[in-house]
Amino acid sequence: MSPEAEDVRVTQFKEAERRLWDRYDLSPEERTVALDDSGRNVRCWEVGSGPPLLFIHGGTAVGSTWVPLIDRVGDRRCIVIDRPGCGLSDPVDYHSIDPRHYSVEVIAGVLDELDVESVVIVGNSYGGTIGFFVALEHPDRVSSIVQMGTPLFFLNGSLPIWFRLLSVRGLNRALLRLQPPSPKQVRSLFEQVGHEETVADDRIPQEYFDMFYAYERLPRTGLKGALSQIERTTSVRGSRSTLQVTESLARRIGQRTLFVLGDSDPFGGPPVGRHATEVLPNARFETVSGGHLPFLDEPELCGRHLSEFLGE
Repeated sequence: MSPEAEDVRVTQFKEAERRLWDRYDLSPEERTVALDDSGRNVRCWEVGSGPPLLFIHGGTAVGSTWVPLIDRVGDRRCIVIDRPGCGLSDPVDYHSIDPRHYSVEVIAGVLDELDVESVVIVGNSYGGTIGFFVALEHPDRVSSIVQMGTPLFFLNGSLPIWFRLLSVRGLNRALLRLQPPSPKQVRSLFEQVGHEETVADDRIPQEYFDMFYAYERLPRTGLKGALSQIERTTSVRGSRSTLQVTESLARRIGQRTLFVLGDSDPFGGPPVGRHATEVLPNARFETVSGGHLPFLDEPELCGRHLSEFLGE
């Protein structure tokens, strides 16, 4: 792809993001954080003021997927990142790094650059797993944790077969060629992760799908860019062992933790939440009707659970 064509797609993505934020009457500030140790740039959004929340998105997603939940957050400083290799952060070849160590240090570096001493981490999917590892390795930087959707590779969670097949190099690219990015494919993707009813009922704004479609088409990150993450972190049998949050690791997570899990989440859902409350020293969970990103199905209820947890 020519540099000119790449610039067009980046512009289209930025415009689609702005339309989504505008849809919710939110006016975030965009900034780029330079991480000295890695030499890479991480793109961030900030909106609101007050005690900080850090939102960490999943493996094939982008920071702006959190907008419907941020709309329900009260007086808080909401920090949203595009994880490296996603969105408009710098690309990363995950085959050349230790994904666990690298991801933890990226989060610590972002907090340093933004002068945040301690933060509440709100995570989804693989972003939720990263949040747990940050809490384990930098416990003084994480005051509490909220998991919106099942964290990957956590306790008795599961991985759908279609997701595990995406870890097979060659096969995954063939699968993407069969279903290239399109407005229809984006809706189908959200149906696959448990949001069939919400998609069918048009409860997700069109601006959300437009943003995600524009994201998937980004040439250096997007859907193809996510494949190196999936290949490095996942196998056809499940997770790579270094990324599994086992019971012994989970018992060391002392921060207050809230799980808000959809009853149609194909990555585990409520059984994971029940198991977590038996293992983590200070955890509870709530079930909502929905899929892997429950704040798309029940934004008001998820926002209420989050606000009540933060106010305790």
